[in-house]
Amino acid sequence: MTALQALSKDPPSPRKAKLTAKATTATNPPVVVTASEPHPIFGKALTIPGFELKRQHMSMLNFWHKKAIELSEAYWAALPKNKPDDDPEYDAIYNAKWDTFEAAFCASITWPSELDYLMKIIVRHAADSGDEELVTGERIAVIARAAAKLAEPIHPKKRVGKLARGKKLTRAGLLFRYQSFLIQELQTLSYELYGERDFATSFVAYDQEVDRRCKSRRRAHPFFDPTTLTTRASTVLKSLKIDSVKADSNAVRLSGSKGGSR
Repeated sequence: MTALQALSKDPPSPRKAKLTAKATTATNPPVVVTASEPHPIFGKALTIPGFELKRQHMSMLNFWHKKAIELSEAYWAALPKNKPDDDPEYDAIYNAKWDTFEAAFCASITWPSELDYLMKIIVRHAADSGDEELVTGERIAVIARAAAKLAEPIHPKKRVGKLARGKKLTRAGLLFRYQSFLIQELQTLSYELYGERDFATSFVAYDQEVDRRCKSRRRAHPFFDPTTLTTRASTVLKSLKIDSVKADSNAVRLSGSKGGSR
């Protein structure tokens, strides 16, 4: 028996009706208070100081929302017909479900996969709640802005500069060559892992261990400190027997154009 089937047999309690009205009219998710014990849905995340749902990655919101729906359905299916109006355990699950739904409309959307996660959350939530007016005008505006932003072409914010000086690569030229390698490496990985060459280039794979190591202490860049970037580029290219000093004809040609490469 699903949650919708269980709810259809019994009229909603005043407690549930009050919670539904409160959740429907909410515009921003509340700050989740940190806890000392793991939460049945959020796990150990609540133990992190300053944890806020609206600042979490959309993939995690999708995961938590799906888990909340599953726990909600299982909980309602297991309850007897004479259900009490006050049920703290179910209230926690119910609030987590709505909180993650609301947080999804405040979370950052910079990749197509993140918009896809948002749509999955909406469809799942609508199917569970049966609310035809779930997607309000304000929420539609969030989706529209995200879609418009993703459709915009990305333009460089600064000139790359010359890739070569004489027959040798400049710093920009070395990084340009490193970029060429990284993209083809990512395409190789994508084809091996997903069976689609460009799929891995459409989203950022989140991994806690990688994030912990790559996060810049200066917070001026999203990843490693850029002062060591050329060293890493040179080391990786040399390890694969790719020249990291000599410029190719393409770098020389682009460097000869007015203003350098873009």
